[in-house]
Amino acid sequence: MKRRVVDTNVAIVANGRPTNAGPKCRLAAVDALSDLVENGRIAIDAAGEMLAEYRPHLNSKGQPGVGDRFMFLVVQNYDGKVDRIALGKAPNSSFSTFQAIRPSPNSIHRTGNSRRRHARRRRPS
Repeated sequence: MKRRVVDTNVAIVANGRPTNAGPKCRLAAVDALSDLVENGRIAIDAAGEMLAEYRPHLNSKGQPGVGDRFMFLVVQNYDGKVDRIALGKAPNSSFSTFQAIRPSPNSIHRTGNSRRRHARRRRPS
């Protein structure tokens, strides 16, 4: 069972909140969160910084959206599937543990039962 870290934006998009994400992106976010809850493990930092980032955007009571349900499950440690991990911090305040993990430009992301290729876009400086 693989551990996954969920970016706050994935849960926000899954909730259907107004963003620049289209319907396909929202469906992919819903599928990804549903698959993770059913078949995976959720990784969050032991210090609570990830939960602190989720809180202003998601309802920990679990309603009304899929992202809110995800937040509820994380807070409740749903079925023992939430791993709180001690993560090191770099001088720039990023999690140093994740610095070595870089997605390739054409990485494959799984959503639901399908596989899609996504080209990584670079943000202008």
